[in-house]
Amino acid sequence: MMAWIPILLFVAVVLVAMVWLFKLPRGAWEAVAAALMLGLAGYAVQSSPGQAGAPGQRNAAGGFDGAALIEVRRQFDGSPVSKNSTIVTADGLVRSGRFDYAAALLNGYLDKNPDDSEAWTALGNAILAQAEGNLTEAAIEAYRRGAVADETDPAPYFFLGLGWLNSGDFERTAALWQLSYERTEEGTPVHEEMGARLSLLAAMIARAKQMRELSPSETQ
Repeated sequence: MMAWIPILLFVAVVLVAMVWLFKLPRGAWEAVAAALMLGLAGYAVQSSPGQAGAPGQRNAAGGFDGAALIEVRRQFDGSPVSKNSTIVTADGLVRSGRFDYAAALLNGYLDKNPDDSEAWTALGNAILAQAEGNLTEAAIEAYRRGAVADETDPAPYFFLGLGWLNSGDFERTAALWQLSYERTEEGTPVHEEMGARLSLLAAMIARAKQMRELSPSETQ
């Protein structure tokens, strides 16, 4: 949790500085806040504070890096590799950028195993990666099915929230991440990570609201 504090302070300072020091026009506040939040979305899947490094959002070829989504999904499960051979194969396809093949493989598996929450989440992530991080109806449905298949699984809520974060819906993200946080085991690293993500998101939402409440004369 402590490793997130410098990030939180940096984001808050940047936002305030752009308003007060550089006289950022009131109409541009929300756009800047949105840009900072999109940066948070990338950070949420790219890296874990305190670790040496993690995969970025794009691979060397310039495409969306689905490996980052896989790594975070595995953190929720607490093991580096899935016990499901179909998901392992699909993960390999995602890492190589073959998102459509991964989605097709998972869809075929889920036709026969509709109660596999991890597979639904993996499918949602493959679709999300194929759409360059944009949340589609197909991804939403996959995450929804994952949550229905196992109501205790925190992963579908996190990734659906991540999709909404990329779309700029921060309030919906906060609600979904809260549900994810409540489903992680207290005292585990993933529980701490989710708590930190929630704190950072809440601080950014609060800062954006404070800025909206300021009168135009206060920024001139």
